[in-house]
Amino acid sequence: MSEYLATGQAARALGGSIHAARNCVTSGQLPAARFDSRTLVHRDAILRTLEELAKARPSAPAASGSDRERAAQRRQFVRAQLPADHLTRLEALHAKLEAGDRLSGEERAEMRRIEQRGLEVAGEKVDEWTARAASS
Repeated sequence: MSEYLATGQAARALGGSIHAARNCVTSGQLPAARFDSRTLVHRDAILRTLEELAKARPSAPAASGSDRERAAQRRQFVRAQLPADHLTRLEALHAKLEAGDRLSGEERAEMRRIEQRGLEVAGEKVDEWTARAASS
């Protein structure tokens, strides 16, 4: 079984969300097999998908050191503004999903609220960062 990954593990390997991985499995874009009640993705399918993504991704011009540093500072600025308790709870809910457990309706609604609030805060802070950069 070590050649198979759960959909949560596959999502992490592909750099996406568990929801995106499940959608790819459902649509047939990511081949998977059912074992008992679990949906598992073969490692070879993930490697093929990663290769296809790498081929399809246009190469971006290399960012300068100062560009990378500014981007890292912006990410840190935004992350520092997100409520720590929300991030902790969101990570716990994601871990539960990745373990193959189902979320209750209340937990799914809570996850949506936390994610939505995080997006709102992040958007506000990116705007704030941009305004600060423009004025300096």
